[in-house]
Order: sequence, then structure tokens, then C-alpha cells
Amino acid sequence: MFTDSHTVRSLRLMALAWCATTAQIGVSAVPVVLPAVAAWSGDDPGTARWIVTAFLLGMTAVGPVVGYLGDLLGRDRVLLGAAILFTVTAALCALAPSPGVLLAVRAIQGTAGAALAALSVAAVRDLLTARRSGSGLGLLGSATAMGTAAGPVLGGVLVDAIGWRAVFWMLACLSLSTAVLLRATSAGTGETHPVRRRPDVVGAALLMVAVLAYATACSGAGGSPARTVGLLAVAVGAVSVLSRVEKRSRQPFLPGWLLGSVTVRRAVILMVVVGAVMMSTLVIGPFYLSAAHDLAPRDIGLLMALGPLTSVFAGVITGRFVTGDTAPGLTVMGLAWMGVAVVVLAVSGPWLGVPGYVAGTVLLAPGYQLFMAANNMTLLESVHKNRRGTAAGILGLARNIGLITGSAALGFVFLRITRAADSGTALALTYGAVSAVLVVAVLACAGTCHRSR
Repeated sequence: MFTDSHTVRSLRLMALAWCATTAQIGVSAVPVVLPAVAAWSGDDPGTARWIVTAFLLGMTAVGPVVGYLGDLLGRDRVLLGAAILFTVTAALCALAPSPGVLLAVRAIQGTAGAALAALSVAAVRDLLTARRSGSGLGLLGSATAMGTAAGPVLGGVLVDAIGWRAVFWMLACLSLSTAVLLRATSAGTGETHPVRRRPDVVGAALLMVAVLAYATACSGAGGSPARTVGLLAVAVGAVSVLSRVEKRSRQPFLPGWLLGSVTVRRAVILMVVVGAVMMSTLVIGPFYLSAAHDLAPRDIGLLMALGPLTSVFAGVITGRFVTGDTAPGLTVMGLAWMGVAVVVLAVSGPWLGVPGYVAGTVLLAPGYQLFMAANNMTLLESVHKNRRGTAAGILGLARNIGLITGSAALGFVFLRITRAADSGTALALTYGAVSAVLVVAVLACAGTCHRSR
């Protein structure tokens, strides 16, 4: 449809950014509809909460798998298919006749969201050179932050004006426009022809079982403690079997050179740590602002939106400094920046109150965006171009595992400390522990970067 190569690349980059925005709005807009869905489902808050949990579980379980499919079938093709699937499932959610149908469709929609989020990262590296990819990855970070900030606002307006089904119609329109942009810019995207190989169905299935069991256990959806322990045992068992299967497979889903790479391991571990840190602000923040300062939910929501709004601008700016050569060092810098921000949260929150807490969360955003762009670039440059989809999927999985683990672990620590002390002390102690973890991560990352030179 478009012939000028520069125009095609620019529009393609817009389409990829729109993929990230759409996937994130699919997460952030839907919690607003929970009270209305609870009333529709017979005043059952537990059922309503599952429309968010089902999406996140679906998104987490299939992240590396959709990246793997992109490598096998072509990332452009899978991205377009994911946008179409997201559109169809959003429309089905809007038309859902019962809560059960809504939950099932939302889980499927989560798989489409995983593909939009993961493959857009790999597609940016296909589209741009190593020197310019940092700017593209920074733009994706800004697009994700924009989805985080805009989702609750758009959802709230639509629920108040029309009803909860309008939120899903909005998602359908967003993803349909994404599909149109992807289709219009499909020529000249820079993607190499996919390598045809036999799919490792067993390996992919085992990883999905392990991730789904772990995510369900940590999300609290397992129910009783015994079931939670059982789910964790299933996860450990599936990982053990997966390791044996992959060693014997001729064309493994997760090849040994990928998992054995120091660069890959470091990038994945750091992504888990950073995901946990960022989730701590989302989980601890509302409890702290409500208990310590008696703020209304509306005021808490406005304050919590300041971090994502800062990220919208920070992503574009910080990404410009990231190239294939500078990425390892900037990963360390991003971690160190986040460490300073967490210390500010721990100290100024109890000391200065709300302004101190806001200062810490706003300061955290640029460090997070710098880390994300640099860490993504480091990993993508360390793997073969025909494995970028799988690598991006693994990074997405690591981030989601960090979010889930951080929500469960740090939220538990904060609430337990709060029982023995005031909320300000609990905030300081919790973020003191987080800052210690970040210091260790910075030192480990700096050390491995130095040894690799």
C-alpha cells in the first residue's frame, strides 16, 4: 500500500508501538469494570476478579511459545494473527452471555496479548539497525506506559457513560486498527525468512504447564495452602521433565546455547528482579497511601498514574542512548538509577509523606525505561536473528514472573510488617530490602559485563 521505504518503516514502528499499547490497555482498562461485572454475575467479586487473572495467566503461560511460533512461522504473520484474535475475543467478551464464557474468552485473549507484547519487541530489532533499535525499544516502553496510564481513564469513562461491555468494544476497535496498520505495513519490515524446523510441541507444552502452575499458585487462585503447594510441586516437576526432554531433543524449543548463555541468563534474572520491584509500587502504594494518609481511591489512582505518565516521556528519551555497544553499560546504569529511586521511596515516603512517595515513584520511571530498553537490546543482540521471537518471549515471561512474584512476596512482607508497626515504617523496611536486592543486582551485572569484555 505504501511505497516509500522511510514511510513504511515509520508507519511500521507506529504499528508495533500500537501493538504494545493495545496489549497493555487490555490489562489496565479491565479492572475498572470489575464492580459492574460483579453486579452482572450476581454480586460475586471473586468471579469478577478472574476476568483480570484469566487474561494475565493466559498472557504469562504462552509468552515464549508465541515468540517461538513467530520464529517458526514468521513474526509478521503471527503478529497479524494475534491482532485479529485479540479483536475477535474482545468482541466476544462484549457479547458474553455468561461469566463462564467471559472468563474463557479472556484467557484466550491473554494469549493474543502475549504475542502482541513479545513479538513487537523482536519486530523492532528486525525493522531497525542496531544503532537505531534502542530508540524503537524506548518507543515501545513509552507505548506500554501510555497504555498503563490511559486504560483506567478510558475504562472509567466508558463504564460510567455506556456500561462495562463498552470497554471490550473499545479493545476490539483498538486491536482492529492495529491489524489494519500491521497489514498495511507488512512489506519491507526487515524480517528474514523463518527457518523451517519441526516444532518442539512437548517442550512448549511442558513450559506452559510449569508457568501456569506457578502463576496460579502465586496469584492466590490455587485456593487452600495445600493446593498452592501442590501447584508449586507441579511447576517444579514440569521444569525438571522439560530439562531432560530438551537435552534429548534434536530441535529443542529452548536450545542449550540459549539457556547456557551468560548474557541471556543475566538478562532474564534481572528482568525478574525489576518486574518484582515495579510490581511492589503497584501493590504497596495503594495500601500505604490509604492506611498512612487516608486518601480516597480516586486520589490514590491519580497519584499512582504519575509514574506511568513519566514513563511515557522517559521511554522515548532514554531509548535514544541505547545501541548495541552501549546497552550492557546502560543496563547497569538503569539498575543503579532504580536503586536510588527505591532508596528515595524508603526514606522520603515516611519523612515527607505523599510528596516523598510521589517523588520516588516518578524518579523510578526513567531508570526503569532505561533498563528495559538496554536489557532488551542486550539480549536481542546476543541471539541469532531467527531466535529473536523466542528470546523476546522469554523476556516477557521473566517480566511477568517478576510481577507475579513481587506481588505475592513483597505484598506479603509489607502487610506482615504493618501488623507490627505503622505503615511508614513498613514502607521503609520493605523498600530497604528491595534496595538491597538492587544493589546486589547492580554489582553482579557490572561484574559479568566486565568479565565479558
